[in-house]
Amino acid sequence: MKQAINPRFSMVSLLLFFISVQAHGTTLFADNFNDGNANGWVVVKDSDAAPAWQVANGGYRQSNDVRGYTRSFHTGTYAYYASGLNFTDYELTVRIAPTTLSSVGVMFRYKNDGNYYRFVMNSSQGFSRLQKKFAGSFTTLAFNGKSPGAGSSHTVTIDVKGANILVYLDGDPLFGAVDSSLTRGTIGLFTQNYATFDDVLVNTSSLTPKVIVSSPVAYFVETSSTLDVSAVANNVPAGGGVEFTLDQGVSFIDKTAPFSGKFSNVALGDHTIDAVLINSAGLALPDSLARDTNIGVGAQGRYFVAMGDSITQGFADDIAEDDLSRDGRNAGGGYEPILNNFLSTQLARPVTVMDEGLGGTTAGTGGTSGKSRISSAIARHTESQYWLIMFGTNSSKRPILSGKGLLPGSAGYNGTYKDSMQRIITSLKQSKKIPILAKVPFISSAPAAQDRLIQDYNSVIDELVFANNIPVTPPDFYTYFKQHPTQLSDTIHPTGAGYQAMANLWFNALAGSGILQ
Repeated sequence: MKQAINPRFSMVSLLLFFISVQAHGTTLFADNFNDGNANGWVVVKDSDAAPAWQVANGGYRQSNDVRGYTRSFHTGTYAYYASGLNFTDYELTVRIAPTTLSSVGVMFRYKNDGNYYRFVMNSSQGFSRLQKKFAGSFTTLAFNGKSPGAGSSHTVTIDVKGANILVYLDGDPLFGAVDSSLTRGTIGLFTQNYATFDDVLVNTSSLTPKVIVSSPVAYFVETSSTLDVSAVANNVPAGGGVEFTLDQGVSFIDKTAPFSGKFSNVALGDHTIDAVLINSAGLALPDSLARDTNIGVGAQGRYFVAMGDSITQGFADDIAEDDLSRDGRNAGGGYEPILNNFLSTQLARPVTVMDEGLGGTTAGTGGTSGKSRISSAIARHTESQYWLIMFGTNSSKRPILSGKGLLPGSAGYNGTYKDSMQRIITSLKQSKKIPILAKVPFISSAPAAQDRLIQDYNSVIDELVFANNIPVTPPDFYTYFKQHPTQLSDTIHPTGAGYQAMANLWFNALAGSGILQ
């Protein structure tokens, strides 16, 4: 039900209203869709597929698979509130029931299709991200390797005030960011697949003191012994600031926004970062939102990123019990959480294995290829060290020539599988990352010509490993799945047992190389 709040007040009710405004702000817009319509909302098709939005059972539902991608950023469809384009500072709350494994979230300070902020979460890949699209280009402002599971309802709250952005998930602080690119704009509801949105509420920003640790996020892995910390805070009292504390021990105070500092010589292992708002006398504010704690912040850890297609993404994984690593850092289907468990046990230090898999992609053809999205993915993982790269399954369907035996500059080299993979490797090496390659998996239903091409791709992998002095022998997923075809669910994607085997093969390759020492 949409409502415009304009009540008549008595003196008593006016006082109560003023107190409420200080705590919660005034309501700019509310819609629980109980009136059976979505009047005022504008639907935007943001991918090649047609969306299907409708109000049903008291919610605003989108029911089509509309997944699309721009480099490493997910697109689909969204609906925005047309009358809110002049909203400036506000707090948005939305309840989302995603039964989808694709990305879903909310948009704010939306100006047009090329300019907005967006929070998205994805349970299959195990991430939550705060993003900006400005002048038509996406960037990542904050991210986490965890996401709530599909099939249940979650409440997202966005508090945007000036350049400060505070994000809460189910009432818990998640992200904080400072960005001044967009100063006004409306709100929107975004999804790539089936999802239901309800209880949309937009209030003006409150006067409640709030703080969120913006860096490092919970379960983050820092590879050094220095933790650079920062916080985003609203309504800080005059003369006050933020007190940061490491493991309830050493602490420091910063009274100048943006609030930040560092902890040096941090011991190997997991740590806790606290941030609390203080007044001019140095006393902690009693407000519940004036304190934030990020747990599982790893120091002197190892940071891996897995990049590839739907096999890397974990499609068709039918074992849910291993979808969350023991340390809580990596979630979602596929081999990444399992590999985390192997590596963290072996190394006895914090480890993360982030999932940058994207279904349907090749190494180098199209706007979502590995070659086209490697730069944006690297920018999202600036602390990363090792990249586990596996492309070729979709390339073999096109088909894309292998480039086997060819060198850069040779006739016929450009546009080959080898050319694209080398470009990915070069980008990683230029960014001081270590590329690690895997053999393309066996496809049990592949025609003979496609199977021969996959084997040529795997010969190319050997050539690239040698030419680039890559220190890890590629795990041979072709031989393994040819010998274990029952671990392929649809002749292409591994079963849960197949993903467990992939994690084991990756681990053996890494451990045998000596790079983990």
